[in-house]
Amino acid sequence: MKVVISDIENETLSQTEEELKQKGFDVLALTVDVSKIEDVKNLA
Repeated sequence: MKVVISDIENETLSQTEEELKQKGFDVLALTVDVSKIEDVKNLA
């Protein structure tokens, strides 16, 4: 299964990405600050 995850905290994002990969997921992890419209647009 493919999943996209995002977080503003890089450490938390990396940990979650690794946990999901260990469970067999194909993960795209992106650092996103939802208070910045450009970050949100880039997520889409």
